[in-house]
Amino acid sequence: MLATAARVFFISVTVFLVAFYIILSYLALRRNRARRYSANPRTVSVIIPAYNEEGVVDNLLNDLRNSSFPIAETIVIDDHSTDSTYETAKRMNVTAIRNEAKLGKAANLNKSAKIAKGEVLVIFDADNRPENHCVKHLLRHFDSEDVGIVTGVTRILSDGFVSKLAALEFSLCFYLFQPFSARFNFFPILHGAYFGIRRELVSFNEDSIAEDFDISVSMACKGHGVEFEPEAVSYVSPPPSLSLFARQRERWIRGAVQTCRRHKGFSKKVFPRIGFLGLFFTALGYLLPLVWAATFTMLIICYVLGEFLLMDGALLAVTVYTVIVVLANSRGGNETKDVLFLPLLGYFYLFFVVWSFVKAVVLEYFGVRAQFDKIPHR
Repeated sequence: MLATAARVFFISVTVFLVAFYIILSYLALRRNRARRYSANPRTVSVIIPAYNEEGVVDNLLNDLRNSSFPIAETIVIDDHSTDSTYETAKRMNVTAIRNEAKLGKAANLNKSAKIAKGEVLVIFDADNRPENHCVKHLLRHFDSEDVGIVTGVTRILSDGFVSKLAALEFSLCFYLFQPFSARFNFFPILHGAYFGIRRELVSFNEDSIAEDFDISVSMACKGHGVEFEPEAVSYVSPPPSLSLFARQRERWIRGAVQTCRRHKGFSKKVFPRIGFLGLFFTALGYLLPLVWAATFTMLIICYVLGEFLLMDGALLAVTVYTVIVVLANSRGGNETKDVLFLPLLGYFYLFFVVWSFVKAVVLEYFGVRAQFDKIPHR
């Protein structure tokens, strides 16, 4: 009886997950109707919060000079760096501000909103390399007064082993779930590497370690649209080591748990019709590598136990997931062979991400303060 119930449960879950990801990928990979540009473009201020970014900030500033959209001003806020970030920015003939003490990214963004003159702020982390139409594509969404914040596609600069993992992960995020979210207004989560925001709406939580997710929730709860623009593309550098890659994901998870705890019940506001189920689907959309690894593990277990019917079902599911990953990886402009990193990414999610989530929940429950160091950029 127990074995039969386990078989039914496994089959039901597998059918649900396969159907979910097939529908998600079909809708995500369809092209959206392009928006028209406004006849009255808004003024834009670019804000670059920077801490010890002397090796990359000049590249970003050079790229912004080639922007196809006129930028009214560019402000670099040096958060009390110990290197020559401030001097580098000054040499580039932009507005450079140096803090007398380290404030943190969220505080710098709030500070910049009081200084900037543009109607819309476009925020870039200092290691970005935006395409020349990036800002132009972001700005067209602000034709709608309901839109408060817009995020685009972040790609990974190729730089060794870790970059392959990150590029595969980002291709699933920005070419699979984010387009799906945008199509159905399904709460696309802001990625903090770069984004556009109305200046009057800037109010970042300075205690949050994931200010991008926190303001996504805050905006959605207040009825301001959070939108995704697939044609706005910028490249960022990956963490320089696997341990820092893991540490960065741990911070993201801790920040997400922190935000969910701070905004209790936000799913009812963000997803008024389906509530917590919407939050579940959002999380599931980002966890395809974990689902792949779990299903592959079940395939091996079924083979060992001689459950060949269940094994065939697991094999079919793994094949479907792999095809979806191949399509997203291709859409992301990555090499086909990068899909070979899927098992490593999948088991990283299955063990490390799950452990980090449990750890984050426990630490937040007991009120343990989160502390994370800055990830250095190459």
